[in-house]
Amino acid sequence: MIEAKIARGSAPLKYFAWISLALSCCFAGHPLAANRVAGLQADSVQNQAQQADIAFYGEHIIPISGSTRPVNFVAVKGDTIIYVGDRKDWQGSVGETMELGDRALLPGFIDAHGHLSFHSSIAGMANVASPPVGPAENIADLIQALRDFIQKSKPAQDQWVVGLGYDDSLLAEGRHPTIIDLDQVSLTLPILLMHVSGHLAAVNSRALEIAGINETSVNPPGGVIRRFTGSQKPNGVLEESATSAVHRFQAPSKDPFGDLRRGILDFASNGITTAQEGGASAASIKMLRAASRGSAFPIDVVAYRRVQEKNLADPDLHNIHSQKYRNGFRVGGIKMILDGSPQGKTAFLTEPYAVPPEGKGADYRGYSVMPAASVDALFEKFIGSATPILAHANGDAAADLFLNALARSLHPRKPMDHRTVMIHAQTVREDQLDRIAKMQVIPSYFSAHTFYWGD
Repeated sequence: MIEAKIARGSAPLKYFAWISLALSCCFAGHPLAANRVAGLQADSVQNQAQQADIAFYGEHIIPISGSTRPVNFVAVKGDTIIYVGDRKDWQGSVGETMELGDRALLPGFIDAHGHLSFHSSIAGMANVASPPVGPAENIADLIQALRDFIQKSKPAQDQWVVGLGYDDSLLAEGRHPTIIDLDQVSLTLPILLMHVSGHLAAVNSRALEIAGINETSVNPPGGVIRRFTGSQKPNGVLEESATSAVHRFQAPSKDPFGDLRRGILDFASNGITTAQEGGASAASIKMLRAASRGSAFPIDVVAYRRVQEKNLADPDLHNIHSQKYRNGFRVGGIKMILDGSPQGKTAFLTEPYAVPPEGKGADYRGYSVMPAASVDALFEKFIGSATPILAHANGDAAADLFLNALARSLHPRKPMDHRTVMIHAQTVREDQLDRIAKMQVIPSYFSAHTFYWGD
């Protein structure tokens, strides 16, 4: 019999580290967690003397092996799945049997593109998203949501008020909130709203003042400070790398380890076996490693170190490589950001946007966040060291940067399992799909975007 170790960590998670429920996320108060599965096979010969702590029985059990043999019974002892197969072939004893009914039991999900630390931090942010996620149908609703949040949270003087998820395309006005709007909320508290894409931000005058952004400020490489039409005065909307000027002032969590643990349990409760920390900083990797040493994570967490133009010289980048799990955590490789987002109209396209952003000409195609020479150099370095690369590429021009760099780095080498992932890949062309298949790129499509922005 091939056994599967399933659990790490606290008792409430220990029976559920393999499991995700399609129709119900909890059984009898147990949060669902997930961990590794190692080739589960049914076995009716060696189970006679087995004693299981708990077993799951139902007609909708889907094993990872894809077995054609009947599978309606899963037995667990301690932290090990000891039997997967037909209930009538099980001859051991069971402490507790859980009937699934019409619910499904299946191997846990792997987070192919996520940001665990960010997810863990959102509890302290105002919800300024549009329906069905949030209340903001228009800018007046957004302003009211911020006022309600401030009244409830009572921030101290100059404490940043952070809102998450505003979407200009779903607001009735069809535009981003500016300092004119956000100054109505407060002139003394700095306000920072994160766009739903994560690639733009809207701030008030106090936030611009603290960040030192004014009429004389220049656009940073790979970013834009939007201005009022016919003026150099910033209107409060920041694109891409320009958002770093305000993000760095956000107060750190008072309980980062506690926030992280709560975030991990939230992932686990939704049946996720592996959570991703995509675009991790050196500091967040250090924090994740320290947290896992203190108490092993109940699910696997893999981090990909963020590489961008401004940190190419960071000394830790020379030591980044794909590591093995230790206490549920590992560094998996690097992540690059090549462009922005189509809904924010910062994705890098080969053809102009049908409706360009305010202040942009008819030939506006978005832009690359990183120059081609830097992309080429990073692919050469990390492909050469067999380190997986995740690269955010929304626009087809960004996908060209990705594919051209990969082709050049692979050309002098023998075929290899490079595990390079194109994150989002939302506007790839037919010819690019052919190249993706030929070079064995793994596309991680942002399919959920069609729910909000699809035609």
